[in-house]
Amino acid sequence: MKTYLWQLQIMKHMKWLRKVLPGWHVAEKAFRDWYIALLQNFRFANHEEYMRYVQALRAPEDVRGYREVRYPKMEEARRRVQSLLNFPSEHGAAVSVLEQNLESLTEKKTTND
Repeated sequence: MKTYLWQLQIMKHMKWLRKVLPGWHVAEKAFRDWYIALLQNFRFANHEEYMRYVQALRAPEDVRGYREVRYPKMEEARRRVQSLLNFPSEHGAAVSVLEQNLESLTEKKTTND
């Protein structure tokens, strides 16, 4: 699809379309919410965990470009964060700290609603 500058100029003034079209940038909004939850659950017990979390928070820095380029980068960033925040639990099984924190966040939201 070819767009012209005049079309884009009109579209920039139609911000109300974002509310009317709920599917507008759904993947980007989900990625943003995932990253916000990651930030809100920034917890660490020692320097090694802190450095892993900092690396995990930097993973989305490479997510940019057109949708065809951005979507695979978003998935790669999630996988990288998942691998960085998987460390062994006290029982020896691999536990995802991110998943634990996100579960607690969703539990809090459901109890507040």
